[in-house]
Amino acid sequence: MTTAELAQSDTNRMTTLGMQDNLASLMLLADKLYRRSPTEWRKANVTREAALAKLKNAIDINTPWPDLQGKRDIAALSLLLSDEINERERNLSFEREFGKIIGRLDLLSSVLTEKYRRAVITYVQNLLGGTFLQFLPVR
Repeated sequence: MTTAELAQSDTNRMTTLGMQDNLASLMLLADKLYRRSPTEWRKANVTREAALAKLKNAIDINTPWPDLQGKRDIAALSLLLSDEINERERNLSFEREFGKIIGRLDLLSSVLTEKYRRAVITYVQNLLGGTFLQFLPVR
């Protein structure tokens, strides 16, 4: 446990953990893609491990990736060919990792939405219920 964790709410901590898992999934996907297309990491005249470290550093300091030419989100994913389906095999491991990322993001958005919805409901309950319930006789 760290002091930073003590300052986080439950929802913030859950979000942090989810995003850490998503980053790990993205790095796993990058490693798989570099293994499938070694010419891509060799363009930089470095090892695959060094290329992955460079990518991780760019993500950590929020630096745009030059090869994407400013593209973000879906536009950045449109050159990405990941699943392999041919007569001999079906490799859907990339699809599974993307599914995990999407699932985590969906869960986090649902939790955050519910957190604020519940806060409003609790406020209204306390405002209305607390006012009336304090006058009820107690036996």
